[in-house]
Amino acid sequence: MGKLCAPVRDDDVRKLKATGNIVDVLRQIFQVLELMSMDMANFLIRSFRPHFQRQLVDYERSKFQEILEETPSALDKTTQWIEESVNEELLSLSEIALTPGADSSSKPSLSPTLVLNNSYLKLLQWDHQKKVFPETLLTEEARLQELTDKLSQLKIIACLSLITSNTVGAVTEGLPELAGRLKRISAVLLEGMCEK
Repeated sequence: MGKLCAPVRDDDVRKLKATGNIVDVLRQIFQVLELMSMDMANFLIRSFRPHFQRQLVDYERSKFQEILEETPSALDKTTQWIEESVNEELLSLSEIALTPGADSSSKPSLSPTLVLNNSYLKLLQWDHQKKVFPETLLTEEARLQELTDKLSQLKIIACLSLITSNTVGAVTEGLPELAGRLKRISAVLLEGMCEK
């Protein structure tokens, strides 16, 4: 067993040799075998992950093409999402151009990267109850919802840190570990706050 297991399990195998009670030895053997089974599964997953990722891209591309061929209006929500971002960026650029003291020779331009960045930032503030998610990102909706929840949690922690700093002020200046501790405690208390 010691020759077959990962180096991480060497301590567990040594403990088996030191145990005298046969019942405990058998119990520990099964525990170590279970851990070895998990190690093997993790190794296989890690080994096949690049292959799975390549297959996933091809699968998503073919599925997306199927949907587009079946339903020409399949990207209405995505189009609307991008158009909103374009309009917001155009408005923002026109406001910048109209500000006094703005250099008229360096006219700001609308770039696809700027629009795409704004579009993805909007997803972090997306109201999942009221608005339908863009079709192109339906497979990522759960992950983006998690990011949105984490962002909300970080905003609250930042607010708590600012309030504490402003309230207590000079007393906490020399105590950087207090700020870290406040963040850790707040994160634990706020964990799962978005789950309803």
